[in-house]
Amino acid sequence: MMKIRFCTAILLIASWTPISMSQHQSCSTLSRTIWDDHQQFYALDNIGQLALGLGVGAFYANTSFDTEIQNLYHDYIRSSATDQISKVAKQFGNGKITVPLYLATASMIFIFPRNKLMNKISDWGQECSRALILGAPLVLGLQLGTGASRPYENNGSKWHPFKDNNGVSGHCFMGALPFLVAARHTNLQLIKIPLYLGSTLTGLSRINDNQHYFSQAFLGWWIAWLATNSIKSTAIHFVPSTSGVSILLAL
Repeated sequence: MMKIRFCTAILLIASWTPISMSQHQSCSTLSRTIWDDHQQFYALDNIGQLALGLGVGAFYANTSFDTEIQNLYHDYIRSSATDQISKVAKQFGNGKITVPLYLATASMIFIFPRNKLMNKISDWGQECSRALILGAPLVLGLQLGTGASRPYENNGSKWHPFKDNNGVSGHCFMGALPFLVAARHTNLQLIKIPLYLGSTLTGLSRINDNQHYFSQAFLGWWIAWLATNSIKSTAIHFVPSTSGVSILLAL
């Protein structure tokens, strides 16, 4: 939970740091983009999809299904091989790695302003950052609001509001973002489908490591899905100007 707070704070600071003499215009453009993202994220149809996801999560968490899935996985699937895969997969949800990566890739347009590949990579970093800022507050709120515990704590998966803070997997939320954002940038099913499958790896690693139940991993992934789908196809491009650096929105 503290990791998500820290990562979101770093991204917000980076987003609002003035980068030019025309800083008021820059901050205004950035804030308008983030505001538009939030309007889309909390639109009525998106709230309906969020409610659907919460309903699925509540069903698994407050019945025996979460515990049964956990037991089946650890009895019949977990192995030394899955442990090794998990060590790698969970790093996609490690904000100490992903947040600097997002910021670094988003800045590629400064270094290679005319390189189309670098511009695409920059767009990916920007959208991952925006999706993280968009979804993280909801993840934090639901972690506390559901009040569920981790599997190894032996308290079960049922929701007990404000009794604990593990009802949504923050690792799963953050680990799904880079794959889901990348999937938005291709129409090739041979690439899109593996990316969608890759978005579930961090969640599976949390189940494998006995850190989260299925419902908690699912909710983390579901919020990441909604957040990435709420990001408009808007690239924020920084270009030189007579007053410093200006921001252009490419729709």
